[in-house]
Formats: sequence, structure tokens, C-alpha cells
Amino acid sequence: MPWPERLLLGGIAWVFLASWAGAAAPPTAHDALVYHLHDPARFLEAGRLFWIPFTTNSVYPYHAEMLFTAALALAGRSGGAVLAAGIHWSCGVACVLAAFALARRWTDRRGARGASALVALTPGVANAMAVAYVDLALAMAAAAGALALLRWRETGRRGWLAAAGLFLGWGLATKYNGLFPGAAGALLLALPGARRRAGPAGWTLFLAAVLAVAGPWTARTWLLTRARFGAGNPVYPFAHRVFGSGFERRISDVGMGRTPAAFLLSPWNVTVHPDSFDGPGNGVGPAYLMLLPGLFLFPSAWRAARPLAAAAGVLYVAWFATGQSARFLTPCLVLAAPALVLPVRGRRWAEAALAAAFLLEAGIVGYFQHGSLALAAGRTSPAAYLARKERTHAILPALRALPPDARILTVNELRHYHLPRSAVEEGLLDQYHDAYPERCGDAGATLAFLRREGFTHLLVRTREGEAPPPAAPSGPGQVSLRALLRDEAFVARHLAPLAEARHDADPRDRTRYVLY
Repeated sequence: MPWPERLLLGGIAWVFLASWAGAAAPPTAHDALVYHLHDPARFLEAGRLFWIPFTTNSVYPYHAEMLFTAALALAGRSGGAVLAAGIHWSCGVACVLAAFALARRWTDRRGARGASALVALTPGVANAMAVAYVDLALAMAAAAGALALLRWRETGRRGWLAAAGLFLGWGLATKYNGLFPGAAGALLLALPGARRRAGPAGWTLFLAAVLAVAGPWTARTWLLTRARFGAGNPVYPFAHRVFGSGFERRISDVGMGRTPAAFLLSPWNVTVHPDSFDGPGNGVGPAYLMLLPGLFLFPSAWRAARPLAAAAGVLYVAWFATGQSARFLTPCLVLAAPALVLPVRGRRWAEAALAAAFLLEAGIVGYFQHGSLALAAGRTSPAAYLARKERTHAILPALRALPPDARILTVNELRHYHLPRSAVEEGLLDQYHDAYPERCGDAGATLAFLRREGFTHLLVRTREGEAPPPAAPSGPGQVSLRALLRDEAFVARHLAPLAEARHDADPRDRTRYVLY
């Protein structure tokens, strides 16, 4: 086997190994601790699937989280978290294999391995394989749906339309972003030639398959929001002006703008400025940007892959117009990989440059997974790993000393999975409890309300360098509870500190906890 192919396979194997070490480590990823693992654990405790009070995420489509729920049921809280991350890891492996299968329609095995390596060595993909998220489950569903549609184009068998609908329905049942691959698939079927070939029976079969998987989750969200707010919203909390329930979710905080100029610069920006797109660990890496000019320089090389490239383009535009987190690009990256590698095939100078980019990306993956690799090699302990990687670990001993029936109100801390006692985040309590005053300047009324709700303790998190809110004024209904907690007179009079802990291992998130 020539050395470039050995390099590709070695890079893929390295990603599988490094990301598996991350998946086998105790969970520390933010969204996993906030809801991907936390909510399934709550479902198991209650013995039912329900809208967890004072949360938003538990009303989302949770198809992938049901697999995580099964993992927690089978292996417990610690082992189940590892098994859940392993499930997401296997979705990443499936994405790599899907890129190979898609590319094989237009190139040989060597070119297809290049498409696989392009996906696998993307830092955002490799690092996502190490955590219990759902982005790779969505990307796997999108790629499988694309494969099924291509097989339908090749064979004309309607069974492939049903398979495409099932896979794209899986994506929609996994995450609201699954709307975009589903829309891309429907657009491909709506093209004149495809529409006539599918016919009404084919369209009916495709849509029925989508609804068979996604319909129950969409109906659940609509029914829960209708019961709670009197107006059902199948994409709660988004589109609240359309459906009458929900709230404004700010999506402009991530990314670098949504102007035409920002769109033209977005491939450069998402590559060079990953911090602006939800962090360097979710980055795209340099290889995609390096390959992009080939689409314009050698258009004939990828002409046969235009339907797949068009679907990737639809996903890219949808990503740019909505939430510009780099990890939300994953379905687009998997579908774009075959078209991007086709112009490179047979051009040795381009293959050499791509190999250099792959080596750089392999190093980036190693940098982000060095802690989990050290844990897998026995060079550190799980406790030491958590102490360095997970900020809530610092306050856990104090929380374990509380009575079993203690109920904690956390302030500025959403990561509840590792907390050993029941907890609610104050901002979500404010949002969802009708009787909780939005502004709590009256200290006595605020504390009386919290006692009535069964809260026994406060856990307050502050970050180093965080600007404090103004001190609490004397009049009622003027400042938030968070401001009251910064008022020394209020704290001294009404609260008794029980414990304090600091987490300084992450210089970007130096944290201080105080338990009252």
C-alpha cells in the first residue's frame, strides 16, 4: 500500500483511538452535563419521560437521548455515561464510513479513503466522538439518508425512498437542526426529473417514513407546550412569534455576523477564528478550506457529485442563517467531503498539501485529548482527571455532606449531572415559575418564596473577572437575586456560608463556589 494511503488509515485509526479514550473518561462536556446525560438520568429516576420542571431542553426531540437513557439503565450513572459517549463515538465511526461509501460512487478506494480521513480528522468531529452529544447522530442520519437517496437514483426501487425517509426522520427526531437535512432531501426529490420518477406513491412513502420516526417527538413537543402555555409549538422555544409560545433564543452570540460579506468570508472565519464559532475544540480545521478552491478550479472533476454537493450547500446556508456553532456544521461536512476530495485525486502536489493538513489536524486532536489519553494510559486517576477538567468537582464533597432530601438552587451553574442532590438553576426557575418575581429586590419575599418551594440551600458560582451587578437597592422589585447575593449586607443578614471551593485548572473559566 502506498505511503499516502497508509498515512490516511493511520490518521483515521489515531482519531478512533484518541476519541475512544475521551469517551471512556468521566463526562466533563458542558451540554452532556446540562441535559444530554442529566435529563435521561432524571427520566430514569421518575420512571417516565416528562417535561422536567424548570428546564427547556427536556421538551426537545430526544431520540438519541433515549439511547443514553438505556445506557444509564444498563450500566448506572458512571458506566452509563461512558456507554452513552461510546454510542456517540460509534455514530462518528458511522459518519467516517458513510463518507467512504458516498465517495466510492465517483472515485476509487484511495479517493474514498481521503474523504473518510477528511471527516475523521476534522477536530470538531474527532472531539465530538469523545462526548455524549447528539451532533454525530444527526450527521450519521443525514449521511445515511443521502446514501439511500443515491441508491434510489441508481436503482429506482421505492424501498430506498422509505429508507431515506426513516434516516432523515431519525435526524429530525434527534435535533431541531434535523429539519435542514430533511429539507435538503425533500428539495432533491422535488427536482423535476426526480419528482416525476418518484410519483405520488414514492412521495407518500418518503413522507410517511419521515413522520413515522419524527412524528411522535414533534407531537410530544406540541402537546406539552399546548398544555403548559395554551399554544402548541413543535419547535419550542423557537419561532414563538409563529406559534404563540416560546421565547427569544439569541443565536447571534455565536459566529461573525450574517451579512452577505460575512457569508463570503465564513469559510475563512470558521477555520481561522474557531473561538467565535463555539470554541476551538469544535473547529473545522484547515483541510476543508484548503480543498474549497478545487471546486472552482476543477469543476468537471466533481460534476457527477453535484446532487450531494447541492445538499451540502443547502445545509451550509441553513447553518449560516441560524446557529453558527461549528459543531452544527457536521452534517454539511460529511456530505461535502466526497465532492471536495474529487478534484485532488491524481494531483500529487495537492495530495501532499492535504497530507500536511491532516498531520496538523491529528496534532490538534491529540492536544485536546491528551488528558483522556493520560487517563487511559494509567498516568492519572479518574478523580484527578475530574478535578482538572470539571469545575463542579471542587464543591462535590460539601454537597455530599448535605442531607439526602436537600434541594439546591444554583446560581450561574447549569451543570447538574455530577451534583449528588436535587438542583434547579435560578435563571430557569425565574423563567418558568409564574409566582417567582422576575426582579427580586425584596429580600424577605424572595427568601420566603424559595423556602415555600422547598429549597434548602443556595450554590452560587462566580467567575474570575466577571463584572458584578449593582448593589441591591432598598426598594422592592428592582434587582435580581444575583445582585442581592453580591450585596454584603444582604448576605451577612440572611445567609450562612457552609462551604467554599475554587476551580482554577482552566484559565478561561476560573470559578469560585459558595454554598449557603
